[in-house]
Amino acid sequence: MHPLKLKIAPPSKSKLHPLTRFLSKLRLFAKKQSHRVVRLFFLPYFLLYGARYDKMVLNESEFAGPICAERSQKGMKERYDLNTDTLPNIPTPHDCIIKEIRLDKKALVFVFEDDISYHDSIKHIKPCARSLTMTFRLADDIYDISLYIRGKPNRILHRAGAYREIDLIKHGDKLFNLPEKRTEYLWHYVGYRSIIVRLCSCTDVVLAVTVDYVELDWSV
Repeated sequence: MHPLKLKIAPPSKSKLHPLTRFLSKLRLFAKKQSHRVVRLFFLPYFLLYGARYDKMVLNESEFAGPICAERSQKGMKERYDLNTDTLPNIPTPHDCIIKEIRLDKKALVFVFEDDISYHDSIKHIKPCARSLTMTFRLADDIYDISLYIRGKPNRILHRAGAYREIDLIKHGDKLFNLPEKRTEYLWHYVGYRSIIVRLCSCTDVVLAVTVDYVELDWSV
């Protein structure tokens, strides 16, 4: 028979070199369980640097305690002036519940609930805070506060409720009794010597206040 017409069969597995057979099995194993191979390959790296990371986090947690305690002794008061050329970025206690609203001498005061750092809007900026007292220093007196409460919608005419202004001299209880109906702080808009605050109670409430500065007193 002519040599070119000879059919050469591929070598069987029994004729393969033991090292070649081992490498082929290793490749097959790597394809089927690649994530396990990678995890096994980087295991020393994770053990080494994972321990360092845990140690670093532990040191940060130990370091955060004295900072919060030191700030609590100082009162953790933050003042934001609204009568300057640059408007401040005042933290917003979004969704936090107001448990008391009172009017001090030339100041409107919001006292918030305990465990305020439970909310997402607070836990990333003040993780050690328990409560918050927010003081709006009025430019003059109670006439600097404008209160608007949204009325009930007209279901017959399919119209949303309109906002109506409340005279605080005659009906100051409309503002100070809001915490009895679970009032939440939503957002505020800052302007020059003015701030607009929106609250959510049994209905929507909007406050337009003329202020010189806003003070946040965090308790821990």
